[in-house]
Amino acid sequence: MVDLHGKDKGNISLPKKLQSYDDEDKKNLPTIINTQRTFYSIKIADIENRINRLDERNDELLDEIETTNERSAAVDAETAKEIANLNKSLSVQNNSIKSLEENIGVVENDRTENRKLHEKKIELFVQKYKKTKVELISRIKVLNARINVLEDFKKIQHALEEKLEANQKRYIENEEKLKNNLLDLFQFRLKNEMYDCLLDLATQFQREVNKYINLPNQRLMRENIMLKNELLQISTRISSIVDANIILKNAVIDHKKKMNARTALMKENIVITKVQNEVLKRLRKKFYNTKEYFSFINVPDLAVEQKYLMLIEKARQEENDINFQLSSLKTLLHKERTKISVAKYILKRLECKIKALLETIYDLKYNAICLLKHPSSRKDLITLNCIELFLFLKDLVIKGHSKLRSQIIVKSFETIPRQLESVSNIKEISEDLDLEITVDFIEKELSKETLDEMKYIEDLEEQMKISIKSSEESQELLIEDTFKRTVDFQIKDQHELPTDYEFTEGSLSDMTEESSS
Repeated sequence: MVDLHGKDKGNISLPKKLQSYDDEDKKNLPTIINTQRTFYSIKIADIENRINRLDERNDELLDEIETTNERSAAVDAETAKEIANLNKSLSVQNNSIKSLEENIGVVENDRTENRKLHEKKIELFVQKYKKTKVELISRIKVLNARINVLEDFKKIQHALEEKLEANQKRYIENEEKLKNNLLDLFQFRLKNEMYDCLLDLATQFQREVNKYINLPNQRLMRENIMLKNELLQISTRISSIVDANIILKNAVIDHKKKMNARTALMKENIVITKVQNEVLKRLRKKFYNTKEYFSFINVPDLAVEQKYLMLIEKARQEENDINFQLSSLKTLLHKERTKISVAKYILKRLECKIKALLETIYDLKYNAICLLKHPSSRKDLITLNCIELFLFLKDLVIKGHSKLRSQIIVKSFETIPRQLESVSNIKEISEDLDLEITVDFIEKELSKETLDEMKYIEDLEEQMKISIKSSEESQELLIEDTFKRTVDFQIKDQHELPTDYEFTEGSLSDMTEESSS
């Protein structure tokens, strides 16, 4: 064998056939010189491995190229869309710029025209100023006359207010009289009906009396009745006379009070007239003294007039703000009233439901006690089977449940008004106030709160239904337990009813009729 690296070291890359022999016997064997073939076979294997690795790498690169091509196509499409959008926005902005330039030209033309108009207006204002100077002097005289009229009205104002109060009192008294008249009519009608019923009963009573009572006893009874009627008539006359005397006394007292009030008013009017005469004399003196100075009135400056106008506008704005605050407070007050009315509605509804439940429980308890302790009073129920009894009790429960819906008759609670009282002059409100936003906000709050309240009412109704169902189930279980214990209805110890359930046979029959109805 060929030893390429010496005897000590064997060639690691060569196969065993080409390694050098260690034994002396094997050295004498013929050697095979095949190094080039093995070398090229190793090189070929390395090249094939490299080719395989490069093929795998090429496949990976081809996949990456496909993905990158897809991504680039998507990016190109997105960029094309963005470019189109940007072109559109550019065209829109260019159009807006052109329109703005046109508007600027229009505004400049308007500005020049307004300047010319302003100069013309200044000339007109100068002419108007001279005219208004004369008009104001005439208006001052008219205003003085109006002031005098207002002073006269102030003098008569108390009398007018008193008349208004008197009319209101009369209106209230008339309403009370109408109510009393209606009550009297209703009472008179009831009396007539009762009288008719009494006549019918009297005829029946006389028939019965004629059968069993003697004639002298009947005469005595008639005489007693006549005497009682005469006594009643005398007592009614005396009471009417006493009432008339009381009314006359009250009328005399009221007349005295009115006379005293009228004398006091006359004295006050005399004092007022004296004061007015003195005031008129002094005003006439001042008028004659100031009449000489009317021609020398100094016209106020433009700055002072502008200040006065600004103050007037501020006062109007404050007034509008106060009116708006008042309207918002009214809406809040109405909201609180709606809450109170909803609470009252819920209370009334719950009271009606509780009453209906108590009636059904009372009927069930009464029937159960009658069956357990006094079966003889309810012979119609003793003949029934257990299933029929359960059905009878179930009918009672269903009727009580129907009462829950039928007996709830409550007046509708206060609704939100269609038109809220807002500020009188909306045009004079300042620009800082956003009335529409505030009113919408208030309406949204009201609608939200009303919806929440209605949801709360529905939840309460559902809870009541659940409680009713649970009570019905518990009652059915109790009834089943009681009837399991007393299947044969043979009760040896029949105790008396408690104080709450002591009834006669007639009352028991009435209660059964009510429960069946």
